[in-house]
Amino acid sequence: MKITPRKWFSIWIFLSTSFLFLIAGFIFFVNPYGYYSLWGEGAKALVDNTMHPVRFKADSLQKGDYKTLLLGTSRVGFMNPCVVDQLIGKGKTFNLSQPGSSTEIHYDLLNYALAFNDIKTVIYGVDFSSFRKRISISPVSAEYYELRHDLKAKKKIHNYDSLFSYQSFIQAGRAVFFLSAENYNFYSLNGQLNYANCKDSLLDKNFSKSLSTFFGVGGIYENFSLDDKYFNYLNKIVETCRRNKINLYVYIPPMSLDHLNGIKKLYLFSYYIKFLKKTAEIVNYVDFNYDNYLTHNRLNFCDSSHLKTFFTQDVMENLFKNYSGSDSNIGRFISRNTIDSYMIDMTQ
Repeated sequence: MKITPRKWFSIWIFLSTSFLFLIAGFIFFVNPYGYYSLWGEGAKALVDNTMHPVRFKADSLQKGDYKTLLLGTSRVGFMNPCVVDQLIGKGKTFNLSQPGSSTEIHYDLLNYALAFNDIKTVIYGVDFSSFRKRISISPVSAEYYELRHDLKAKKKIHNYDSLFSYQSFIQAGRAVFFLSAENYNFYSLNGQLNYANCKDSLLDKNFSKSLSTFFGVGGIYENFSLDDKYFNYLNKIVETCRRNKINLYVYIPPMSLDHLNGIKKLYLFSYYIKFLKKTAEIVNYVDFNYDNYLTHNRLNFCDSSHLKTFFTQDVMENLFKNYSGSDSNIGRFISRNTIDSYMIDMTQ
């Protein structure tokens, strides 16, 4: 029987489509990025999946399983949601951190999470750098601006387009044939950041690189100034939690003394003091960023500004103690009534 050109075209379409879905099935089964819920929360990424934090975390939030949020920058990203689950005991916790982000981004991510989850508690790690005036969009925040319209509109954002990605196919193949990097960064399905280079053997190198990223030429603190609009977004976050009857716990994550002393030695310190004061005018908070047993020991950090995940219990347990008025081992509870006396301690 003669096959007409039209039939050849139909056969070609059928084979091409079958091949495409075969590839998609292969990627889904291997699950290199740990995205797909078929594998449950025990799924671990086989390759680095930190390139698209907003897309990845939005997809997880849409499942509507969470009662508690960890909100903030990468300094919050290292905190383990499972520890918070144990301390609060009221549903699951999701780590909604976004590296290098502003309070505007935090506000939009919070509202997106509220659209799909019955959030009862927000633990917000307020970061000094989240209030800096932005001259340009950083690479780590570019994805947020790409998806901002969908986030604000509360549209569902999925990762299934990665099933038809050439890069995903390559990464799945590398994972199957054990060609992936031995150490890589990845997000767990609960949003926690797992940092491959958080090793004592790399501590000096990590500290040097981190301090250069902040204090070096072209670094985050170069030409630093605060932008009042980001304090307005902090106020919006507080009001959103109050309006939705959400328990809000605000804290300043600890940095190493190397980092804090670097701020104190520069013109930055006047901005840091202003940051502490303006934050206290908006909301009560617990400050962990002073000379204490966490900040004093370099070995407690992955680099100059990221506390190791191991210390999640220390931070969260003492955060709750400070808010309840119980005796705590660390942390200083700050309000608009106590900020002036605290400033005296900070400037000595």
